[in-house]
Formats: sequence, structure tokens, C-alpha cells
Amino acid sequence: MKALILGGVSIDTMIYTPEIKNISSDMSVFASKTTQQLGGTGAGKAMTMGKFASKTVLISQAKQEDHEFLERIFKDYNVQAKFIASNKTEKHTNIMHGENHRLSIFTSFPEDSEEINRLVTKEMLEEADLIFLNINSFCKKLIPRLYPYKEKVVVDLHDYKVGSSYHQDFLDVGSYLFTSCVYLKEQPVFLQSYMQKYNLTTNVITCNKEGAIGMDQTNLLKVSKALEGIKVVDSNGAGDAFVVGFMVEYRKSNNLEESLKFGNVCGAFSCESEALIDVEVQASDIFKKYKEL
Repeated sequence: MKALILGGVSIDTMIYTPEIKNISSDMSVFASKTTQQLGGTGAGKAMTMGKFASKTVLISQAKQEDHEFLERIFKDYNVQAKFIASNKTEKHTNIMHGENHRLSIFTSFPEDSEEINRLVTKEMLEEADLIFLNINSFCKKLIPRLYPYKEKVVVDLHDYKVGSSYHQDFLDVGSYLFTSCVYLKEQPVFLQSYMQKYNLTTNVITCNKEGAIGMDQTNLLKVSKALEGIKVVDSNGAGDAFVVGFMVEYRKSNNLEESLKFGNVCGAFSCESEALIDVEVQASDIFKKYKEL
């Protein structure tokens, strides 16, 4: 399988202060540790897909001086990362406090590059078995070229609010849709109505610790609970890992229920690592855990 992933990458400074339960206006504490990790929805999907695909290409944007550093990290994950030069690299400072809570501070945010259509070639679009389109605004300029490939476009809307005008272009071009449960109150109604309205192959809602629910063209609702007994280190990237895991299994088996389950397994592996997903985790480890369920 070959995958093309379009989405954001950030360099994140992680500051761990587990003794803080609630952040107040005035506070002085010692961090238990500080690390630097990659973030971003494009990075999370690419780093997970690199464990399964024969070829994973990530298209993102970053400041020129950071390209070599980022490319080197992604190479360890079996990802060919290609970057559009932008005025800044997205950077966050994440204060990890309490029991897996995060205060994310955006300390650097780039202007959207105009060059995505130059970097993404027709060959890339044609050879990809799956195209993951993330909702970063710099990706919007590529959307008109994606319509001929709708049957393999995967769209992750994250915390989508019904009727959002920003997300409309992304909705129109996708065949596989993922959203989080945060703002979706009538979830079965949303699943069925959007299946029909946007001619989707699958429509999935992730529900954090509760697992995920989904529907495909059979119009049957399926539910999969999140894995129990995992040690949550950092849930950042779990949603992206879930999306990749779901698509890997669905493309193989066309089985919605098993795909939800495999997505939850991938999400669990992400939660057990400070990184979006541990570089040492192999596809065989994930398949083994899946077969044990």
C-alpha cells in the first residue's frame, strides 16, 4: 500500500508538571522533565502509516532551516517527508499537567504557503492508494485537484461543528470521513445523514476513552470500545493513529467493526508513548495486540 498524507507538522516542547492539578494565574513549580517531540495531524498520521505502508509520503510546510532536521526524524519512521518552505515552522509549548491534561501554547505559527500545488505532482496523486487530507488551511489550495481521486480521499475533521463553512471544501471532496464526538450531539443521525449527503464510503466518530462508532454503506451502526488497561502517557496523536489503523484494516477487509477495533488498537499504542507513536513499535506488535482481543 502507498499513502500520501497532506497536513501540518509542528515542533513541540513538552513540559511535564504532573503535580499541578489546576493551572492558576500565579504559580511557580519545577518541571519533572522537558522533552522535544514532533506534533501535528500530518505528522501523527504519517508516523503511524509508515509502519504499514510500502511507501508513505508526507507533504507539509516548515521554515527552510528546519527541513533537514524534520526529514531526518521522519526517515526513522519510514516516511518520505517533503516540505514547502514557509516563513516559520509551527511550534508549540505544551504544559502536561495533572492526569494527562495539556495546556498547548502556540508559540510560532506560519503563514500559509502558496506552493503546495507545485510540490504535489500528478504522479503522487495517481500512485497513492489512500490520500489523507487534513484540515490545515494550506492544504485547501490542493482540493480542486483531488476531486478525480475522491474514492481514495480520507478526511479528518477533528472537532467539527455541523454547518461550519471552513470545513465545507474538505467535506465535499472526501470519501472516508472522521470526526470527534466533541460537538456532535445526535451522533447516529449525523452518521446516516452525512453518509447520504456526501456519498461517503464510511463515516466514523471517535469518542476518546469511549472508543468509536461508525457506519458504512450498509447503513448499520457499529460500536467499538477503547482498549482497557493501557497506561496512558500522552494521548496526543491517538486520533491520527486511529484514523490510519481504521483505514489499513478497512482497505484490507472491508469490515467496519474490525476496522474500528484495529483503529482503537493503533490509538492505544499512541497513548502509551510520549511521541505521537513510538518509533520502536512495529506493525507486527500492533497486529499481535489486535489478535489478542
